[in-house]
Amino acid sequence: MDAFELPGTLAQALQHRAARTPDRLALRFLADDPQGGQVLSYGDLDQRARTIAAALQATAGP
Repeated sequence: MDAFELPGTLAQALQHRAARTPDRLALRFLADDPQGGQVLSYGDLDQRARTIAAALQATAGP
């Protein structure tokens, strides 16, 4: 995918971003405790999405 080509799906957009900037912050989950919360990089998010997709494919089939 080049700089001017738009991804066809959200999954493609995530894969593209994870390939280019895997360590960049993608999501920050806030907690009531200022020290709490969780952060996910694009690489983390992509890996989790792939894990969920594989589990769904194994359960539901093609």
